[in-house]
Amino acid sequence: ADHGDMFLARLTDLVGVDELEDEFSDCIAYDFIRSMLQINCDSRSVWRLFNQLGQCISTGRERSIDMSSFSTGYYLLRVETETGSVNKPFVVR
Repeated sequence: ADHGDMFLARLTDLVGVDELEDEFSDCIAYDFIRSMLQINCDSRSVWRLFNQLGQCISTGRERSIDMSSFSTGYYLLRVETETGSVNKPFVVR
């Protein structure tokens, strides 16, 4: 399966999410208080989480991902909706 190109970026603190400049700009956010990645794209969106080796480590439809137990490293969140998809890199430190 084609998962597209990966781009990883180092962000500050525990986990961060860069600002998006398209229709997905408000649908992925990090809740620093609860250590949760929030995904609010649309009700039928599917996400996949990849580790720094490009391996898919989790897939789901839930609207949040608990990041508190993730080990240090680079990750890529791919969210697919009916109108398109977005890849969102982040770092857990």
